[in-house]
Amino acid sequence: MSIQPLADRVLVKPVEANEEKVHASGIILAPAGDKERPVQGTV
Repeated sequence: MSIQPLADRVLVKPVEANEEKVHASGIILAPAGDKERPVQGTV
């Protein structure tokens, strides 16, 4: 597949991150909603 961006734009594929943390005791901690999450992706 050949993809060419138009003008000076860049194509970015978002990276899915597993946000839940599981402790040894089996407790699942969800991420805090008040914090801004960093955006990551593959160019």
